[in-house]
Amino acid sequence: MNFRKLWFGLVVFVVAVLLFLKNINSTGPFVIIPDPLFSMFEDYSPDKEKMADYYAGLFNGREAEYVIFELDRYDVRYFFEGGNRIEFEVSKSFFPVPARYSGFVMIEFKDGVFDRVISIGYFGLVTP
Repeated sequence: MNFRKLWFGLVVFVVAVLLFLKNINSTGPFVIIPDPLFSMFEDYSPDKEKMADYYAGLFNGREAEYVIFELDRYDVRYFFEGGNRIEFEVSKSFFPVPARYSGFVMIEFKDGVFDRVISIGYFGLVTP
Protein backbone atom coordinates (compact mmCIF):
# COMPACT_ATOMS: atom_id res chain seq x y z
CA MET A 1 0.00 0.00 0.00
CA ASN A 2 2.78 2.45 0.86
CA PHE A 3 4.62 1.57 -2.35
CA ARG A 4 1.52 2.44 -4.40
CA LYS A 5 1.37 5.87 -2.79
CA LEU A 6 5.09 6.34 -3.36
CA TRP A 7 4.87 5.36 -7.04
CA PHE A 8 1.77 7.50 -7.55
CA GLY A 9 3.53 10.48 -5.97
CA LEU A 10 6.60 9.88 -8.12
CA VAL A 11 4.51 9.72 -11.31
CA VAL A 12 2.68 12.94 -10.40
CA PHE A 13 6.00 14.65 -9.69
CA VAL A 14 7.53 13.55 -13.01
CA VAL A 15 4.46 14.68 -14.95
CA ALA A 16 4.51 18.06 -13.18
CA VAL A 17 8.21 18.56 -13.97
CA LEU A 18 7.69 17.62 -17.63
CA LEU A 19 4.78 20.04 -17.96
CA PHE A 20 6.85 22.77 -16.32
CA LEU A 21 9.75 22.20 -18.71
CA LYS A 22 7.39 22.17 -21.69
CA ASN A 23 5.82 25.49 -20.71
CA ILE A 24 9.01 27.27 -19.61
CA ASN A 25 9.72 28.30 -23.21
CA SER A 26 6.12 28.84 -24.21
CA THR A 27 6.20 32.04 -26.23
CA GLY A 28 3.28 31.10 -28.38
CA PRO A 29 3.62 32.20 -31.98
CA PHE A 30 6.52 34.57 -31.23
CA VAL A 31 9.50 32.45 -32.25
CA ILE A 32 13.00 32.65 -33.68
CA ILE A 33 13.55 30.83 -36.99
CA PRO A 34 15.38 28.46 -36.98
CA ASP A 35 14.92 27.50 -33.36
CA PRO A 36 18.20 28.10 -31.51
CA LEU A 37 19.47 25.08 -29.60
CA PHE A 38 21.67 25.19 -26.55
CA SER A 39 25.32 24.95 -27.29
CA MET A 40 24.74 27.04 -30.36
CA PHE A 41 27.51 27.31 -32.85
CA GLU A 42 29.41 30.59 -32.88
CA ASP A 43 28.13 31.33 -36.36
CA TYR A 44 24.45 30.82 -35.50
CA SER A 45 22.18 33.54 -36.77
CA PRO A 46 18.44 33.60 -37.38
CA ASP A 47 17.06 33.44 -40.91
CA LYS A 48 15.78 37.01 -41.15
CA GLU A 49 13.98 36.49 -44.47
CA LYS A 50 12.00 33.51 -43.16
CA MET A 51 11.23 35.39 -39.94
CA ALA A 52 9.99 38.42 -41.91
CA ASP A 53 7.76 36.16 -44.03
CA TYR A 54 6.52 34.35 -40.90
CA TYR A 55 5.55 37.53 -39.05
CA ALA A 56 4.07 39.10 -42.20
CA GLY A 57 1.83 36.03 -42.52
CA LEU A 58 1.03 36.00 -38.81
CA PHE A 59 -0.13 39.63 -38.72
CA ASN A 60 -1.46 39.98 -42.28
CA GLY A 61 -4.66 42.06 -42.23
CA ARG A 62 -4.65 42.34 -38.42
CA GLU A 63 -5.40 45.56 -36.59
CA ALA A 64 -2.92 47.06 -34.14
CA GLU A 65 -5.22 46.29 -31.19
CA TYR A 66 -5.14 42.59 -32.05
CA VAL A 67 -1.34 42.57 -32.31
CA ILE A 68 -1.01 44.35 -28.95
CA PHE A 69 -3.48 41.91 -27.40
CA GLU A 70 -1.44 38.94 -28.65
CA LEU A 71 1.82 40.46 -27.38
CA ASP A 72 0.24 41.00 -23.95
CA ARG A 73 -1.32 37.53 -23.99
CA TYR A 74 2.06 35.83 -24.37
CA ASP A 75 3.84 38.33 -22.09
CA VAL A 76 6.10 39.56 -24.89
CA ARG A 77 8.05 42.72 -24.19
CA TYR A 78 7.29 45.45 -26.74
CA PHE A 79 7.84 49.15 -27.35
CA PHE A 80 6.08 51.75 -29.46
CA GLU A 81 8.37 53.38 -32.02
CA GLY A 82 6.82 56.52 -33.42
CA GLY A 83 3.09 56.54 -34.00
CA ASN A 84 2.72 53.51 -36.22
CA ARG A 85 5.50 51.05 -35.31
CA ILE A 86 5.90 48.38 -32.66
CA GLU A 87 9.18 46.71 -31.78
CA PHE A 88 8.87 43.45 -29.83
CA GLU A 89 11.32 40.96 -28.40
CA VAL A 90 11.48 37.32 -29.39
CA SER A 91 13.55 35.01 -27.22
CA LYS A 92 14.37 31.43 -26.38
CA SER A 93 15.40 30.38 -22.86
CA PHE A 94 17.78 27.51 -22.22
CA PHE A 95 16.37 26.05 -19.01
CA PRO A 96 18.03 25.19 -16.56
CA VAL A 97 20.97 27.28 -17.83
CA PRO A 98 20.32 30.94 -16.93
CA ALA A 99 20.74 32.22 -20.48
CA ARG A 100 18.49 33.18 -23.34
CA TYR A 101 18.91 34.07 -26.98
CA SER A 102 16.86 37.08 -27.99
CA GLY A 103 16.37 39.74 -30.62
CA PHE A 104 13.86 42.29 -31.81
CA VAL A 105 11.30 42.50 -34.60
CA MET A 106 9.90 45.85 -35.75
CA ILE A 107 6.56 46.00 -37.55
CA GLU A 108 4.68 48.90 -39.10
CA PHE A 109 0.99 49.72 -39.36
CA LYS A 110 -0.85 51.78 -41.95
CA ASP A 111 -4.24 53.21 -40.97
CA GLY A 112 -4.24 50.95 -37.90
CA VAL A 113 -3.74 47.73 -39.90
CA PHE A 114 -0.52 45.72 -40.19
CA ASP A 115 1.48 46.85 -43.22
CA ARG A 116 4.93 45.24 -43.15
CA VAL A 117 7.88 43.94 -41.17
CA ILE A 118 10.45 46.75 -41.03
CA SER A 119 13.45 45.04 -39.46
CA ILE A 120 14.66 42.00 -37.61
CA GLY A 121 17.83 42.40 -35.64
CA TYR A 122 19.90 42.89 -32.52
CA PHE A 123 20.14 39.16 -31.80
CA GLY A 124 22.46 37.81 -29.15
CA LEU A 125 22.91 35.61 -26.10
CA VAL A 126 21.83 37.24 -22.82
CA THR A 127 22.99 36.00 -19.42
CA PRO A 128 22.13 37.37 -15.97
